[in-house]
Amino acid sequence: MNTKKSKKTLIVIILFSVLLAVAFIISACLYFPSIKGVRRSFVFSSAETGVFNVENRYVPAHPEKDEIAYYVDEILLGPQNERSLMLFRSGTKVLSCIKNDDVLYIDLSPDLLKMGINVMEIKDGIELLRSNVLRNFKQISKVEILINGKYAYENF
Repeated sequence: MNTKKSKKTLIVIILFSVLLAVAFIISACLYFPSIKGVRRSFVFSSAETGVFNVENRYVPAHPEKDEIAYYVDEILLGPQNERSLMLFRSGTKVLSCIKNDDVLYIDLSPDLLKMGINVMEIKDGIELLRSNVLRNFKQISKVEILINGKYAYENF
């Protein structure tokens, strides 16, 4: 009698262990892809040839920032490839990034008006920033770049 009871108990323990292991594997498979984030492309100009280099990066979800604002912050950090030019001088910051319907307004700090080493021309950097955002966010149809609250083209 005890052997039948112990066999049933053993079977229940084994089934419960298998069920628990399967649940763990499923939850791990659902959790880990979310750590990587969203794959985004970043286009930079080559310092040597002027051709465009595309970098693909996983941009993680940021709890305090909008996805687009976080992307703009990432692109301002510059390329991972040291042979590519930065869009703007190091230290350029996003003052605000506001989406209104399908238009994105990006207000950048006036630091971008200063030229630096290994940096694109300002107009080219603005155009490349604009095209990068349009390339990665299909819900945006127009990007307006401001520098310290004024439209970028007013500064040139």
